[in-house]
Amino acid sequence: MQQNPSSQQPQKERKEHPRLDAFLRKLKSILLENWGTKLLAILIAIALWAGLITQDPSLTREKQFLDVAVNVMGADTLRRNGYIVLEDTKTALKNVAVRVSVPQGQYTNAQASNYSVRIDLSRISGTGEQDVKILSTNSSTYGTVTEIVPPTVKLTVDEYITRYRIPVTVETEGVPPEGFYAAEPSTDPPMIAVSGPKTVVDRIANAKVVADQTTLQEKEGTVRRAMSFLLVDESGAPVESSMLQVTSESVLLDSIVVEQAVYAQRTVELSDLGLVTGQPAEGYEIKGVYISPASVTIAGRASIIDDINLLYADSTVNVNGLTESVSKSLRVRQPSTIRYSSTDTITVAVEIGPIITTRAYDAQVELTGLAGDWREVGGLRTATVYLTGAQPWLDGLSSADINLSCDLSSIAAAGTYTLPLTCKVEGSEGQSFTYDISPSNVVVTVIER
Repeated sequence: MQQNPSSQQPQKERKEHPRLDAFLRKLKSILLENWGTKLLAILIAIALWAGLITQDPSLTREKQFLDVAVNVMGADTLRRNGYIVLEDTKTALKNVAVRVSVPQGQYTNAQASNYSVRIDLSRISGTGEQDVKILSTNSSTYGTVTEIVPPTVKLTVDEYITRYRIPVTVETEGVPPEGFYAAEPSTDPPMIAVSGPKTVVDRIANAKVVADQTTLQEKEGTVRRAMSFLLVDESGAPVESSMLQVTSESVLLDSIVVEQAVYAQRTVELSDLGLVTGQPAEGYEIKGVYISPASVTIAGRASIIDDINLLYADSTVNVNGLTESVSKSLRVRQPSTIRYSSTDTITVAVEIGPIITTRAYDAQVELTGLAGDWREVGGLRTATVYLTGAQPWLDGLSSADINLSCDLSSIAAAGTYTLPLTCKVEGSEGQSFTYDISPSNVVVTVIER
């Protein structure tokens, strides 16, 4: 059988190198014997190697931090310099990433906070859009920052101003408990100061407080309530911003104190005695006196207003010589103990009109309308008319102004007829009057002509 030359060669080499064979046998013995000791030696060697690596500052690894929290510095200094950032810096600084070169020994311990990632607002010196650089600090322990993404943040800057003496107004809603009156509320403080972005502060017209009257207690006294407020513009629309600061005498405000006095309340009638003086012109009289309003609601201490049953006007309406109705506004005389009155004036209307009377007039009776073939004989020739109307008008009438007539046009045959009388008064246009005639009918005998 033919031998493989390749298998023969190693044997030849071993024969030619006996020392090498001995070394290999010894190495094999070392590797196969005392393996526990050898493993421990290997582990110690690895540990020594790792220790040497961590102690070498020149050996570093790259580490990246995402969504790094960026500190915002210099905001107070920026405001003192007269500027303010309009954006929410936390929102504007989202998604900031930092890449650092960290020594091997601190790779696990390194945190983004070790590099003081920040922006400094105090460096801003103008309004409008500003590119603010994102800063960092290298660490001898945790390595150096190699890159920040993005390197800058775009912020909008406005002037920072303070407006003083902005008024506080109170808007009441609802009504106090029945039987009580709440006086006009006052506020503490009556005016405030507002600091913030100029574009926002300039829109503020006043601070509005809404006071619910239904929540007042049913008792007399002074009520003080701390109430929230709303900054509004000229149209009453809210002006809201988290960057506004409201103060009074350098004290921050989150509420306004509203003070109201609560009094007992009742309704009192107005007296009509002595409201009118003088007499109307001759032939005229006072038809009626009307007061508006007829009663007044007053408020005050219950022990005081309970004794007030009537209120009086402090002057009168003079109707002397008048022929027409008249009205006049009069002040109501009120005791000083009354804290509230629904009105301090009343309107007194005096109705003046002519005296209505009745006068009697004797007048001739005129027969009209009889056809040409007939004629009347006998019959009434005079009658008495009783006119009821305005005395001045009646005083100017005479019998000649009164026309009585009887219409005979319906008669078509001889005979005796009873027909009604009609009355017309000269100058009666625009006058309101009534009349009675005595007798009211005429008896007429008609014969052929």
